[in-house]
Amino acid sequence: MTQRFLKFLIFIAMTYIVLAGPENLGLAKVLSNGDQAPSFALESIQGQRVDLAQHIGSEVIVLGLFHICEPCMNQAMELQVLLEAVKGEKVLVVGVNASGDSRASVMEYLNSFPRKVSFPYLLDPNRIVEGLFSIKSTPIVYIIDRQGMIRFKGSSIPANVLLGEVAKLLS
Repeated sequence: MTQRFLKFLIFIAMTYIVLAGPENLGLAKVLSNGDQAPSFALESIQGQRVDLAQHIGSEVIVLGLFHICEPCMNQAMELQVLLEAVKGEKVLVVGVNASGDSRASVMEYLNSFPRKVSFPYLLDPNRIVEGLFSIKSTPIVYIIDRQGMIRFKGSSIPANVLLGEVAKLLS
């Protein structure tokens, strides 16, 4: 196969991907600010079902996607500080174990935290959220406005920065 022909095939393949769109080829889109947040429902570590769709329209959602790791623990602690700062506001803070770990492993992990988290911590045994949000690394935090649009995305974000972003959406 000549180099020219190979370049032509690569050009055709890339053109097809661009025109068809990554979603139509089974490739998940990396979500960013301004995108509609996917909706999902999962069970919390305490056994309660949490459905994000039920909170769209009434609350700002702060969503932390985690694995079992120290950076994720640190980010969860920042979400706990944020939760305490926005108490009484229309804000849902929720964490998701996006790596499919067992309930027992997640419970052991949560019990190792320096402070107990009081926000719902969801289990995702089938790793649905990981696919919906196309996450490649954790921790990652999304702030979703009342209309369900992603307004902030970041990793290892201090509570005061998160509070500033949430405050913009509450005013």
